Amino acid sequence: MGKVVLAQYFPEEFDKILIRLREVGGSFHAVEKSRGGLTHAEVGGFLGAQWNLPDPLVRAIRFHHTPGAAPEDPDHIASAIHLADVLIKTRNIGSGGDSDISGLDEGAIRAMGLTEDDLAKIVEESLEKELKDSREILEIYGSWE
Repeated sequence: MGKVVLAQYFPEEFDKILIRLREVGGSFHAVEKSRGGLTHAEVGGFLGAQWNLPDPLVRAIRFHHTPGAAPEDPDHIASAIHLADVLIKTRNIGSGGDSDISGLDEGAIRAMGLTEDDLAKIVEESLEKELKDSREILEIYGSWE
């Protein structure tokens, strides 16, 4: 949500972030932070609060890159979104402007009761199966390119 808002309403700043990201690499979030302005996570969290989304969801949006910094996350929603974000990048699904997976939060892995071996298995087996199933469904409807 935050990236859409930044791209739509602050296109010059958004472009500067993308240019800098191409120059230095790393993550979109890290480049945002280095520029000193609001991050897409903060913008998304603010927007979620304005829309009166439930507090746990607002916190998850706001802290999806830094789940360990969430003031409270008893259901581990921020951790789950963080892990999902990193895992899909391992398969080049979607684009948030980068494909960096170096920001994996070890605490998020523990919060979800997983090990690094579990994550490897999810990526190698479960994620591949889900992608295959999704691809088949989209092919039926003629939406897969």
